[in-house]
Parts: sequence; C-alpha cells; structure tokens
Amino acid sequence: MERVRENIFVETGWRGANSSFITTSEGVVLIDIPPDIDKAKEWYKEIARHGEIRYVINTELHHDHWITNSIFGGVAITHEITREMMEFMDIKFIRDRTSLLYSDPLYLPDDFELKLPDITFSQNMTLHLGGTTLQLIHTPGHTAGQIAVYIPETKIVFPGDSVLNGIRTPYHDAITDNRWLESMRFLEDLDVDIIVPGHGDILYGKEYLKTQISVIRGFLEAVQAGKTDGVKLSEELNRSIDPFYDTQPDGINPSGVILNPSPLSKDTGDHGVIE
Repeated sequence: MERVRENIFVETGWRGANSSFITTSEGVVLIDIPPDIDKAKEWYKEIARHGEIRYVINTELHHDHWITNSIFGGVAITHEITREMMEFMDIKFIRDRTSLLYSDPLYLPDDFELKLPDITFSQNMTLHLGGTTLQLIHTPGHTAGQIAVYIPETKIVFPGDSVLNGIRTPYHDAITDNRWLESMRFLEDLDVDIIVPGHGDILYGKEYLKTQISVIRGFLEAVQAGKTDGVKLSEELNRSIDPFYDTQPDGINPSGVILNPSPLSKDTGDHGVIE
C-alpha cells in the first residue's frame, strides 16, 4: 500500500484493478475493489482502521472493479450504463469469464452476494465529504460507462482503466468513436500531479498520457479503416500500435487472452480465446 497524499492510500500489488481509499472526517470513500475475496477481506480490515466506509465507487463494469462490493458495505456508486451491464453478470458468467482470463481460478462461492451499485448518474456527479470534493466524471472509452474520480484539492485523478501504466490496452468493451479520445484529452487537461491508473504503478505527472493516447488513436484508426474484426486486432497490428502488447497485468493467463465483448459473451456463452 502506498500513501500518495496524507489521506489517500493506493494498493497496486494484487491481481485485478488498483484499489484506493480516501479518508475524511466524515468517513472513507473506496475507489474500486480487489476481486479476490480473501484480499478484499484484508483490504476491508485495513480500511476500517481509518473509519467507516461511506461510499464505494466502481469506475467500470469489469469484474475486477466491483464483484466484492458486498464485503465493504457503504453506498456503491457508478455510471448508469455500467450498472445496466453489471446486471447480467451472475456468478456463472464471472466464473466462466475468469477461468479464461486468470492463470489461477477466481474463488467465488455459489452463495456469494454480488452487490450492484445503489446510486447511478448519467453525466457527472460530485460528492462532498469531510472537506474533500470528489468529482465523478463520465469518460467513455475503455467502456461506455467509464468514469474518472477527480479530487481537485489534492490534484489527483483515478481514471480507472482509461489509463494502464505499462500494460497492454484491452479493447473488448471499448467504444469506437472519437469520444474515447475526447475523454483522454479531458484527462490531459486536468490540473493533476498524480494519476492512479486502473492497472500498473502510480503516475506522478501527466507525461505518460501521451503514450496512452497514441495507443488509443492507433486502435480507433484501425477500426475506422476496417482493419479489425469488430474490435479485435491481429497480433501484428496490435504490436505495431501498443508498445506494451506483451505485458499483461499480474495473474492474467501468461499466454494472453483476447476477450469477447461482454454483451456478446452473455448472448453466446463464448468469452474469447487464449492466444
């Protein structure tokens, strides 16, 4: 766990999304969660040392950002599109998908509670808690319901998987119009000193955003030129676009996985392939 500001803590050391929490005089706000139940319970105990969890913010629909919500309590918040997508992701869906994705199985009992968000929003939302302002901003791209969490007082942003530091960019649930680039330019214009990416090490400064934008632009140009199969790129094309193509997050199948879009997986039961 890294303390990036006096009241802001980030964990980047487990499989799944980075998870962060912000302490205030009126309670704690958690941003994203660890997908492994044992790690989530450890994280809950750590957070509880700092106060009551008031809110849990899920930045996107992918399982590693929300499936252990029920362990943490509090009021869960996400974008309305994200919640709509979460609704069809039952235990079987997540088990089947992660059996392809992870090198070690994700333990998820039949009776485990999948807690959906309690509050959703369509554009932007602001929380004021104990002198801290958290701006929840719709930044569509990596997913249609993607959000970023910006804290202006401490010049820090949590963009979820819009930013992946030194890790292959996945496209399976991406939108393919220029809103993704608009979202990235918005992040680039924010007054921030620290970026907590969805995966990978914490970024100090905004220079890395140029690399992420270059990858996204290459992907969108390939889609718009008809060089892809839906949102799937050939290995050769992907390597030419993404300098981190060979680097996957910890715990991912070492051969690499190309996932199908989540709605397609729901309809067909086909989650993708191992490369």
